Amino acid sequence: MRSLSLFLVPFSLAGCVAAWGGAYHIESEDSSGGAIRFDHVVISERAILIHANEICSKYQKTTVVENRKFGVVLPGGSIDEISFSCRTSNAGADGPSFQGAATQRELKPKRPAEDQAGLRREEEAATIAWHDCLAANVTGLAVVSNESAEIIVRAAYAACSRQREVAREVFSKELSDQEAGERIVRKIEAVNMDQFMLTVIRARAAKRALPPARTPSIPPARPAPEERAI
Repeated sequence: MRSLSLFLVPFSLAGCVAAWGGAYHIESEDSSGGAIRFDHVVISERAILIHANEICSKYQKTTVVENRKFGVVLPGGSIDEISFSCRTSNAGADGPSFQGAATQRELKPKRPAEDQAGLRREEEAATIAWHDCLAANVTGLAVVSNESAEIIVRAAYAACSRQREVAREVFSKELSDQEAGERIVRKIEAVNMDQFMLTVIRARAAKRALPPARTPSIPPARPAPEERAI
């Protein structure tokens, strides 16, 4: 779901999740292991471990959690981080592996790579469509309505409910969790509220800066020529 970083461009989001465009970000990955940062408010640690397992499974290895960091402070906010190694099946006995026999079956990759690529294309299309709808409605309503900026933005959110639902469905499908998809779109809306309110203010300021439209002057009609008496 790294393609969710597309959110950064259309939404100009603030915060870690906003910057990633989704619930987590894979900091590094290779055959020896990797690290994943995530927002525990939006996605559970268990879901992150599933993604870690998918990485190691590409190399026919077992995932072993090496380190957990909670409350890592970054410029965009506070996040959690999990570091893991990918080991051969008999090398995980000395590490805190989260894969027992039953867990191993449950955490196996759920989709082939081509399905993941297809989901990323869906995410890109859905997020761009959602952003374009919101931007058009916010800008359009700002110059024709006298309502407050907050009401304008909330009206735009309501007008783009169909595009929001498409984005939510894509996130839910990617995470295999309907509630997680809803949490993501709600957080995106929350962190974008101020940004779109600023868009309203700028649109209205630009309108006021325009010179008043000139009404074309219409020359007076010439009097009709007098009819000559016969």
